Amino acid sequence: MKKLISILMAMVMMLAVVGCAAPAAEVPAAEAPAAEAPAAKAPASEEADPLADLEPIKINLASTYASADSQVVAANKFKEIVEERSNGKITVEIFADGVMGGEADNLEMCSFGEIEMLVVGTLCITNYAPQYSFFDAPFIFENAEHMMNTWDGELGDEMRALMEENGLTMIGRMGRGYRYITSNELVESVEDMHKLTIRTSTSKPYVDTLGALGAVTVPLALTELFTSLQMGVVDASEGPMDQIVGYKLYEVQDHIALSGHAYSLSCWIMNSDFYQGLDPAYQEIIDAATAEACEFGTKLGEEREAALIEECKSYGVAFNEVDLLPFIEKARPAIDALFAADWPVTNADEVASYAN
Repeated sequence: MKKLISILMAMVMMLAVVGCAAPAAEVPAAEAPAAEAPAAKAPASEEADPLADLEPIKINLASTYASADSQVVAANKFKEIVEERSNGKITVEIFADGVMGGEADNLEMCSFGEIEMLVVGTLCITNYAPQYSFFDAPFIFENAEHMMNTWDGELGDEMRALMEENGLTMIGRMGRGYRYITSNELVESVEDMHKLTIRTSTSKPYVDTLGALGAVTVPLALTELFTSLQMGVVDASEGPMDQIVGYKLYEVQDHIALSGHAYSLSCWIMNSDFYQGLDPAYQEIIDAATAEACEFGTKLGEEREAALIEECKSYGVAFNEVDLLPFIEKARPAIDALFAADWPVTNADEVASYAN
């Protein structure tokens, strides 16, 4: 009996030792679900891009001026800025050198929506807002600042509103420089004007005032100027230095009188329906690009004038100064008549007040 008890106790002890030695099975901890990665966010520039849903547009821009003219150089600056800031959504094609016709033709095309944009002179005012064509006349403004002040003032606002009614939105203006007289006969004084057969634009103020000085005036499109001088249809012209050099008048003219009888502006115009139909985001890009390009072009014209004079001299053109006051006095009756009959919206005193 004792022997049996001893065997049973030995077995119990062996089981106890095995039980103590076996490690307890670990219950695996519940795994936390993996955190979801946040959805990738679009770059802020894409989220805020106001052009993302807009259709691309194309602007056809015409100018009668030569490709090297400061106006066309500025137009190319406009193209560069617009295309870059719109990420290519707005494209600009430039038709310079009068390939789309004369200025009057271009203005008609733009007013009818056949072309979107123009960079032209101030003939547009004579044709589409004639009551304000003192902006397109010689001997009216004392200097560039006087003209700019008037342009940016109430009279300018009224003129632009009338242009708008005729389908042309004035989106900018650029300074081109003072206008001078080119000729084959030396012009030293107003008495010499009777020797000239001078090309003018079709602007009535230029025809009337230069005619009052004694010159024979021949209204011609700018694109016809060089050939007309070459063939002897006219023997003189007037315009700023970029026009004189751009049309290579140094090849057909011997003299340039530094008369400074007017300060020349470039008008930047869009078809009104096209402009007003643009999304505001496109308008904002175009407005900013126009302002920057016009400022660039104005400075460029100022910086280039001395170099253009030297270029003409290198071709044998002679330059001379003139006293402008006798020219103004002789043109006075024609100017007074224009104020009375053609410019009833203002008078000489009001225009003169913008010089202050």
